[in-house]
Amino acid sequence: MSAEDVVPDALELFRSFSIFINVDFCAVGVSLCITAATISSFRRLLPEPRRKKLPFLLLSIVLSGLYVTNGVLDTYIVKTFLAFWVSEVDEAALYALLTPNATNSIVQTVASALANCTMIYRCYFLYSDRVWVLVVPILMECTSIGIGLFMAACDISTTEFSLDNHETSTLVASWFFLTISVDAIVTGLIVLKIVLVQRRTTNNLQGMYMTGSPGSTNIDKSRVWGRNGRKRSHHDAYMGVVGILVESSLPMAVMGIMAGVVRLTGQKWILVAVSESLWFALYTLCPQMMIFRLMRGRALEVHNGGYTSGTGEPISQPLAFAQHTTQESIRLELLPQT
Repeated sequence: MSAEDVVPDALELFRSFSIFINVDFCAVGVSLCITAATISSFRRLLPEPRRKKLPFLLLSIVLSGLYVTNGVLDTYIVKTFLAFWVSEVDEAALYALLTPNATNSIVQTVASALANCTMIYRCYFLYSDRVWVLVVPILMECTSIGIGLFMAACDISTTEFSLDNHETSTLVASWFFLTISVDAIVTGLIVLKIVLVQRRTTNNLQGMYMTGSPGSTNIDKSRVWGRNGRKRSHHDAYMGVVGILVESSLPMAVMGIMAGVVRLTGQKWILVAVSESLWFALYTLCPQMMIFRLMRGRALEVHNGGYTSGTGEPISQPLAFAQHTTQESIRLELLPQT
């Protein structure tokens, strides 16, 4: 191979690794910031809600720790690979990267399993009356976890479970597409539920602003619209665009589909590396954002057959969201009920 052929390949390889590592470190910083904000919100909770939300805080910390570990391993793998690639010692490079690759494979499998299980649990929370819709994503996720653990075992063992390059590529592709399929299905279910609840809530809120005689369809626009011309919506805090994006982890699913398309179409290595690194970064950040939203009391929750944003009031009573606490109201609440 001539020098003219080697130099472009080397430059593309260096650019790919550079973008790959930069994405990792940026995502690590964002993950740590989200974790710190989640801990801060958790500390401001009352004792009872704090006990209920402690597992979610621990999950956020674990996801952040796994991603930090993944970033450190990626940096070491890239550095070691480049060092041996320059010296063209392939066998030594494979031996030096054996343990880091196996560890990184385990970390990615565990992180993806935790993220997907969090999404499935979130979907179960919203579809508790129709659990059967989760059968397919649960089976697919179990298969994905099994493939991931088998790949990790193959990386650890070099004798009994050794695979050739074609078999390894097939397993990696199977795990990858199963994982993004689970993302797409669960995200679609959550978005569908949120949109349906949003439509139902909008209809309920419009009924509160009806004017005229009973049965009239006239709406008092002065109550629906604020002084500045903006439409009032008591459920915008958790049913708006940002709410849908966070609740459903839509960016994670979209990025996973894009990474799958890039892989299938055989694009350049730099595109594959960037798309898959962004996808795995969102795999950690999206569940953490969901947990942070839960700590702030803005997540969609089930209450007496309805959906609220953690306020403890059914969605059919939106005006209760803006109640004011006074000394008189506190005194009346403390009086014994007769």
